[in-house]
Amino acid sequence: MAKGLTFSAALAEARKKFETLGIKTPDIDARLLLEHVTGFTHSQLISHAREHIQPDFLARFDKVIKRRMEGEPVHRITGERDFYGRRFLLSPETLIPRPDTEVLIDEALDWARSHEHVLHVLDVGTGSGVIGLTLLAELEHLSLVALDVSDGAIGAARRNAVRLAVDDRTRFLVSDMFEAVTGKFDLIVSNPPYIPTADLSGLDEIVREHDPILALDGGDDGFDFYRQLFHQAPEYMNEKASLFIEFGLGQRPALEHMAKTHGWQVDRVAKDLAGIDRVMRLSL
Repeated sequence: MAKGLTFSAALAEARKKFETLGIKTPDIDARLLLEHVTGFTHSQLISHAREHIQPDFLARFDKVIKRRMEGEPVHRITGERDFYGRRFLLSPETLIPRPDTEVLIDEALDWARSHEHVLHVLDVGTGSGVIGLTLLAELEHLSLVALDVSDGAIGAARRNAVRLAVDDRTRFLVSDMFEAVTGKFDLIVSNPPYIPTADLSGLDEIVREHDPILALDGGDDGFDFYRQLFHQAPEYMNEKASLFIEFGLGQRPALEHMAKTHGWQVDRVAKDLAGIDRVMRLSL
């Protein structure tokens, strides 16, 4: 970009470049990247719109624009993603949180609010911590054990717990499913990998190249992690506890059958904003 540009003009140039490449959200991507390099909020960018952008900001903006034009997702560049009204740090080992997962939060919160005593929560495959930590940030009578097989993911979740000021109610475990878990819980939540291995090659190129495959691959039929959940979770559940899981398009019938064969009762299935079955609440 040429020197002497205003913040508004720099945004306009970036937007045009993104539009030329067919990037779906050129305005939002340009704004998020400029906020990232400047440290400004959206309102601060608006207030500085007619001011000239500093050369160091402009140089950094050029670099991140190039990365975006080469196909890197904007949230991988910024290392952050908003979820349920809060901003979460990401790492290469964590998925970018999707809006669909907010349905799981809504459902779990509704259930938890009906219980006044302290509730012990287990987040299986916590990733960046968006599910378990959001629940803690919303309700003060929850405590959390968050586990993940990835050290990098646990590191990101720890940083997010500190940012949200809920680290005093959280314990983190590097664990392959329930391997390192002790104790019993009132609420277990999980958004496990649920994409069949053969379908991974058909995912959007951005997802294939920039999301961790470990967090996507659900095995031959996509249900490997659900089988482990249904088989192992009962050992770690208090009486009247509930399990909340997210699942993929078209998986409900097989998942319900699998759950029932393992002795679970399907209490509720919730749809996402697109009307697709997305979250299941189960009990024993």
